[in-house]
Amino acid sequence: MPAEWRGSPAGPHFAVSFRRKFSKPISYMFHHIVFFYLKKDITAAQRAEFETKLRGLLAIKSIHSGYVGIPSLHAVRPIIDTSYDFAEFFVFKNHADHDAYQIDPIHQAFINDCKAYWDSVKIYDFE
Repeated sequence: MPAEWRGSPAGPHFAVSFRRKFSKPISYMFHHIVFFYLKKDITAAQRAEFETKLRGLLAIKSIHSGYVGIPSLHAVRPIIDTSYDFAEFFVFKNHADHDAYQIDPIHQAFINDCKAYWDSVKIYDFE
């Protein structure tokens, strides 16, 4: 087993390139996806504040890569859930970086400032 596979609780991870006929192992990564369902009665200003502060999470140093967005207007198929208002998808190099994100002051301020704006949140983490 190559050294980069060792230590991963889920075993080897693979990156797939559809332009090539092979997959190659990559380093372990931790993925964090959050779907936000905002209250229907928030104002446009509150929604804008939420989006600004959500995008502000991308400044957290422990995030390896990340994306913030809204449901796609181009993904219109019955199987696709577009009932959420905003989503975040953050990738961390390891679980320790995710844990650092959770206690980062920027993240804590986001929660404190914006929790009144959402009805519910769904979180999916995977390795």
